Amino acid sequence: KAARELAATQRAAVPLLGHDVAVAEALLGAATRRADGIAEIDLDARTRVFLVFDRAGACTGVYAVGRDGLRSIEAAAAAVLSQAVGKPSPITKPASADDSARWYAAGWPVVARRASGDVVELRVGDAAP
Repeated sequence: KAARELAATQRAAVPLLGHDVAVAEALLGAATRRADGIAEIDLDARTRVFLVFDRAGACTGVYAVGRDGLRSIEAAAAAVLSQAVGKPSPITKPASADDSARWYAAGWPVVARRASGDVVELRVGDAAP
């Protein structure tokens, strides 16, 4: 049990941003790679993550959204953000329940869009799939 906890802590400290698709797959699971430099990963039953890569193969953006018509990614948003930047990072609350919040986490720009109080879209870095 202690070894699993140590491994989980060590994995959480590895940021997606700046690493290649092999690291992303080791952290999040198998990706579907598109010709436009974007990889898609179904994180769980509700959340789909898109990773944007530059020409050198480094991840420059993470975009998370609800899968297959589902909207809320509230349960996964903080975990996706934390893994994207490689350190625990909370989701900033906007002024209203149907607004966007913008801030920086570990030096990366973050945008979280909410609807009815839940996070429905999360963008970290250069995430424009």
